[in-house]
Amino acid sequence: MIFTSNFKIAGHLPQAVAISRGLPRGWRGRAYPPLAPTWGLVKITDQVEFIRLYRLQVLDKLDARQVLRDLGGDDVVLLCWVRRESRISDCFAS
Repeated sequence: MIFTSNFKIAGHLPQAVAISRGLPRGWRGRAYPPLAPTWGLVKITDQVEFIRLYRLQVLDKLDARQVLRDLGGDDVVLLCWVRRESRISDCFAS
């Protein structure tokens, strides 16, 4: 099962994979840049607009089966910078 979280909560887990545009200083875990939002998307504050554009600019360009293969299966925790209580919590990518 694919989970989503942020670096503070789940960055220590062995199945953690960063999907953020930037990484925490000293990050030594895995990263999957194809799922990272563009800097333009990062600046969007409207959740509906973010989701629409993230789907259009990022997700629609990827093959979901290939992403799973690249990640080594679905036992992953996708990490971003978003706080749990944020307007775009859980990173949307899952």
